[in-house]
Amino acid sequence: MLEENQIIENIFPVYQAIIDINKSSLHNNKYEIIKYEALLRSKLNNKTIYPNEILNNSNINKRDITKNMFLKILDDIKKYKINISFNISISDLLNKKLIELIYSSIDDTIENNKIAKFLTFEFIEEEEIMANKIVVKEFIKNIHMIGSKVALDDFGKGYATFGPLIEFEFDIIKLDEILVKNFLQDPKKYYLLDTLINMFNKLGIKVVAEYIERVSEFNSAQYIGCHYGQGYCIAKPQTIINYFNNNIERECLNDY
Repeated sequence: MLEENQIIENIFPVYQAIIDINKSSLHNNKYEIIKYEALLRSKLNNKTIYPNEILNNSNINKRDITKNMFLKILDDIKKYKINISFNISISDLLNKKLIELIYSSIDDTIENNKIAKFLTFEFIEEEEIMANKIVVKEFIKNIHMIGSKVALDDFGKGYATFGPLIEFEFDIIKLDEILVKNFLQDPKKYYLLDTLINMFNKLGIKVVAEYIERVSEFNSAQYIGCHYGQGYCIAKPQTIINYFNNNIERECLNDY
């Protein structure tokens, strides 16, 4: 258990930038960053430990992972005044002590604590959130009252994604790569995406095109009307210091 305890204690976030597509240009190296997604990492014996290794370790309490990550990103918000998107699961919502910690830490009415406006909570497990609608609705209602935003990740994955849109008040939708990749070459996918974005605009929901790995994918997302973009061609996951030092790591694949 010693190694597992060290992994939990050494948890830290890396950040992948999310940019305003309409105010950015990859050709001109201009990036209008609007927020950062916090991604899980840890250290053990000077080796970086990645999410799968952490989350698949049965000896590590997953609730401790979320708690430690949340406290670390709160520190970064207070230090850098940056907008952060943070992944949260149904098992987290069912942890009463963790949710009470989240509420009390970001409630702007407590000691003039201006944290909530910097945070977005991301849901990924579509089947899980639909199976726990009452808990999710209560959390979203409370988070909106406090002043934070809520996002649905991987929209389009598995195609059965309209249930959450009907049931919950999301502020942001993040498109899965199955919708983003090569949609200009696929008329069916293009018209579907065009219709979805028009619908999201009418609902007041912002759209993030994820998995942008090529300049052509960035340009396509901009053309179709996505609001924001995220992916290795924009920024790889890295420390926040890289962004502030203008030493951003990127990796663009060659266009087809």
